[in-house]
Amino acid sequence: MNPFVYGRVVSSGDFCPRPRLSRMLEEFIRSGQNVLVQGERRTGKTSLIHETADRTDSKIIYVDFLESRSVHDVVRRLLSGLIGLDRKAGILDRVLGGLVHLRPSFSFDQITGNPILSLDAAVKVRPETVEGILDAFKEAGKGKGLVVVFDEFQDILSLEDSAQMLAVMRGRIQFQQKVVYIFAGSIRNEMNGIFSDPDSPFFKSASIMEVGAIEHDAFGGFIRAKFSSGNRRISDDMLTKIYGIAEDIPGDIQQFCNVLWDCSEPGDEITPELIPAALELIFSREIKGYGNALAKITELQIRILASLARLGGEKPFSREFLESTGTVHVNAVRSGLARLEKLKIIYKRKDRYVLVNPFFKAWLLHKGY
Repeated sequence: MNPFVYGRVVSSGDFCPRPRLSRMLEEFIRSGQNVLVQGERRTGKTSLIHETADRTDSKIIYVDFLESRSVHDVVRRLLSGLIGLDRKAGILDRVLGGLVHLRPSFSFDQITGNPILSLDAAVKVRPETVEGILDAFKEAGKGKGLVVVFDEFQDILSLEDSAQMLAVMRGRIQFQQKVVYIFAGSIRNEMNGIFSDPDSPFFKSASIMEVGAIEHDAFGGFIRAKFSSGNRRISDDMLTKIYGIAEDIPGDIQQFCNVLWDCSEPGDEITPELIPAALELIFSREIKGYGNALAKITELQIRILASLARLGGEKPFSREFLESTGTVHVNAVRSGLARLEKLKIIYKRKDRYVLVNPFFKAWLLHKGY
């Protein structure tokens, strides 16, 4: 069985230990301190949070706000998080009793057996609706400690009523001393706007913790042990090549190791000769996503994307970069970068633009864009 797991929350033997971050987060949880956990996608934020919260023996409510587009959607996700904690009569019944005007209904997933909540789409939902749900979180936290995880919290900003929603949420959360809220986010400038802007309701309301690349020594030992479990060997030089191709993103490193495993046999050494076959396997699995991304952008934006892949994103307004895109207009490149960033095809890492998916970058280079 392939031991490299990616694309979902992992724990126990599938979780690469991160002692320094785990200790820091555990201390925040035990002291009742709300935390902002920042880091790009696939850096292992969610797995780190769950693994650490489990160690504190806390109850967990997990709510993912990724791609939230309406107050209705936010309310549904908050209630679904509560259902995941309390599926029996009690808190949940009382909350739903106060939301009868939303005409909530339940069904059950035929595969997992988990309850599925839906709200009447015709009913108008306002930000104030979340007040009762957050009060239920507080009640759920009585006795055994409760950790509430709001993942991809920056997507609240996409709501038409985002300012009011943030104000309502902050108004309730600030009085919940027995509940620890962990706000995880992957778009740094938006998270900074929520927690560092003096005009934001959440200004300085959480301690900040950065989650970046895993230290090579720790990750190297983890990867070697995984390959060794299948009688495979890997050298330090090969590990360095993997880190470079996956751009030090833990989730992508795991994905690359997953396909290297599939391209090898027991007794093999994982060598650079396996890299082309491994990348081809990834390309075949992701090609539809690459095509969908290119279909959303203009010809100039494709050239900008290809130039980022070839030249890097440190100097996107340099003469060399402009020439590679076929335009002399800086504003056109600036607009193109903004569009690619909005579509989450690229993001800004410190002072340079980077493709969100390093394998998409490898594919663009492979195809000669």
